[in-house]
Amino acid sequence: MSCDFGVAPAADVDTALDALERYRQMWAHPYSGAISPDVGEFVAEANGRSSADDLVVTIADSRGAVLRATGPGRNRHLHTVLELTKDRDLAVLDVQTGHLYDPRGHVEVLVTVGDGRTLPYLTAPLLEDLVVAGTDPDDPFLVVARDDDNYIGARRYEWVYELEHRAGSEAEHFRVYTTMHTVVRAVLWAWACGDPSWSIALPWRRVDPGSPGIEVASGAEILLDELSSMTTGLTVDRLALLDTFLSMRATRVPTLDPESHLPDDDAAQ
Repeated sequence: MSCDFGVAPAADVDTALDALERYRQMWAHPYSGAISPDVGEFVAEANGRSSADDLVVTIADSRGAVLRATGPGRNRHLHTVLELTKDRDLAVLDVQTGHLYDPRGHVEVLVTVGDGRTLPYLTAPLLEDLVVAGTDPDDPFLVVARDDDNYIGARRYEWVYELEHRAGSEAEHFRVYTTMHTVVRAVLWAWACGDPSWSIALPWRRVDPGSPGIEVASGAEILLDELSSMTTGLTVDRLALLDTFLSMRATRVPTLDPESHLPDDDAAQ
C-alpha cells in the first residue's frame, strides 16, 4: 500500500484543485528551479525520517515537493507530513483523498476524525470542512483535545449535533444538543483557541458515567437545550422545523403485520 502527498507553499495554492494541478505539473516537468529554504528544511527532515516513517521524497524543486509513503498506516503517514509542514507555512495535498491541509493560522491541538485521521493542528477552514464531513454516518464524530482528559467533541445523529467536553475528571464531563452547525463550529473553535466564550454559549449539562447519548435523547431535552442556547439565533421558521423534526422523532413507526394486508378469505369469495 502506498499514498502520495504534494507539498507547496501555502500562499501558492488556494484550493485543492490548485494543489493538484501543481502536483501534476511537478510530475510532468520535474526539477524546475532552486528549492526554497522552507521546502529544503522540510525535505531534509523528511529524508532523515524516511527509514522510520517509510517516506520517500521523489521530487523537490522551487514549486514544492512530492512524497510517497509506503507500508500500512496511511493516517500515520499523513500525521507525520503535517507535523513536518505545520510550522513552515507549507500546505499538504493528500492526493488519494483530495484533502488540502493549509496550516496558516493553525492552533496546535490533537484532532481525531471518525474516519481514523489524527491531525496535529486545527484551522478555522479545516474545522468547517470537518464539521460537514462529520455529518456522514460513516464518519460520525470529531474530537479536539489537549490531552486524554481535556477535550471537546461533536457528532451528528439525524438532524441533531451532540457536543461534549471534559476538563479532567469524570465530574467535569458535560453535554449539550443543538441543531445548528454554525454553533458547533463556533464553540469548537473557541475551545481550541482558549476563548472562554464557549463555556457560556450553550447550556452544558453534567454527564453521568455511562449515560446514553443523542441516539436516545428525548425531544424535550433537545428542545430545551436549543431554546436555552445564547448563540443559536433560533428563528420562527427554524423553530417550526425543529418542532416538526422532534414530532417525527417522537412518533413510533407502526409495525406492519405481514398478514394484515392480505384479503380475508370470506371477503374474497
